[in-house]
Amino acid sequence: MLEIYQTLAIAGLLAASAVAEQPRTDQPTVSRAELFAESFDSGFNVERIVSQRIEMAPQISGQRHYHPVPVVGYVVSGEIAFQIEGQETQVLRAGDVFFEPADAIIVRWENVGTTRAVFVANYLALKDTDSLLVRVD
Repeated sequence: MLEIYQTLAIAGLLAASAVAEQPRTDQPTVSRAELFAESFDSGFNVERIVSQRIEMAPQISGQRHYHPVPVVGYVVSGEIAFQIEGQETQVLRAGDVFFEPADAIIVRWENVGTTRAVFVANYLALKDTDSLLVRVD
């Protein structure tokens, strides 16, 4: 039952993170498309959700880092090269969803575009989680 609530919470975050378009007359008034689904260990617990809108100037790279909690995000605009240690680099564009597992080292997070990149990061945290990002040298 906890997993259902967590899945619903994540789905709600993604929906809230999306940039709404004006409906066209030739489209249904409401439509839904699944953007992301992830299963968590049965012991996983979310006590609070922190959402951040983050902007990066063109050609800026974030430092190697990890998050002590899972992160689900949505790219609003721009192009971001994203790589988890041991995996291939992905290029995320507007409308793409990303997931960073707790404690996974992010070796590349770079705005590879020519405009500002904007994304929303949703941190699925415990009440006492102080630091949402830990830099790695």
